[in-house]
Amino acid sequence: MASFGQAKEIVEYVRKFHRFTSDYFKQLSDSTESPRMKLLLDYMAHHEEHLEQVLKDQEANTKLQAMEAWFQFSNECSTFQPVKDISYTDDLTPDKVFEIASRIDNCLQSSYNTVISRSSNPEVRELFQNLLDMEKQQKIVRARTALGLLDM
Repeated sequence: MASFGQAKEIVEYVRKFHRFTSDYFKQLSDSTESPRMKLLLDYMAHHEEHLEQVLKDQEANTKLQAMEAWFQFSNECSTFQPVKDISYTDDLTPDKVFEIASRIDNCLQSSYNTVISRSSNPEVRELFQNLLDMEKQQKIVRARTALGLLDM
């Protein structure tokens, strides 16, 4: 299903997505007894909060005209399903958390690529290219840090 929205709505949605994901990781952290899983989930929650703040900063530094550009986009990744797939179970593993995080990253990267390919506005393309580059970089940082936490 296709929807229409402005660039600022897409950025706002992604910001809310990071907030939702952070809150979800916090809930999971509160529900686990494992110190290692608690450490990992707390880190993941903090990481998502950081990404939310980066999006706020990007939005503030982008020209209003670019933020008001209209797009048609697919809703296939526009749900919180990847996050909701994490269950409150005793068998929650780091691999499962990494799998969900990877699905989130892939969804966001696909969405950013779609906006970049459909936009004729160079400022909009630059904004979403910067967000895409940030997501790719943060995916690597998160993986390295999270694996380091688990090795402790």
